[in-house]
Formats: sequence, C-alpha cells, structure tokens
Amino acid sequence: MCLSQIHGFILNIPSKIKFGFIELPIQSKHWIAVRSIGGIFYNLNSKLDAPEQIGTDVDLKKFLKDQISDVRVHVFIVVTKAVAKVHTWEEAEPLQGRSDWYVRRQQDCFGFELEIRPRSEQ
Repeated sequence: MCLSQIHGFILNIPSKIKFGFIELPIQSKHWIAVRSIGGIFYNLNSKLDAPEQIGTDVDLKKFLKDQISDVRVHVFIVVTKAVAKVHTWEEAEPLQGRSDWYVRRQQDCFGFELEIRPRSEQ
C-alpha cells in the first residue's frame, strides 16, 4: 500500500458488551478509525481513554494484519475519488499477503472505500 495516498482506515471489530463493570457473554460490532497524525498512526477507538499510538508504516501494516486475522473484522480503506480512480494507493504486494482474502470495491457519496474480506464471505 502507498500510505501517503490513504486518508485512513475504518475497521469494524468485535466488541465485548459491558453493563457497568460486568462483562456480558455476548459481543457486538464496533467501528474504529485509524489515521496518521504527524507521520505516526493512531488507533482512534472511542472506547479508549485516549488515542493509542500504533507507530510507523511497518507498525501499521502489522496492526492491520493482526486485525484481519480475525474473520469477523472488516477493514475499509479511505481514499479520495481521484486516488481511487487511478489506484495510486496500491502496491504490487497486497497488504494481507494471503490468497484467501479478496478486496471488494464499493462506492458511496463521499468517494471509494475498499472492503477486505475473507474469500469465504464472497
């Protein structure tokens, strides 16, 4: 991935449900954002007390690989329409490095987002 062409990432992750201090034995889904601020990537999960530093490009790729190892996680790559049109965010080697994952393009009123999912959900 060419991270300089990417505005950020939106992840849909499993989330434990709590009632006060009691953790319930069920899970829901929670949206988190990941974005670069001053060249450092941060997890902007609203359930955290403060943004969590992920680190450099290498750290981000490891973070995303760890996240997508859970088949319940969905990752959206946020780019501008211009970048999406010419695919300048792409590199020859896919982020996940796995042939059992695929990328499905979706378009919305704000531009393109790409959703990475396991091939079994195709």
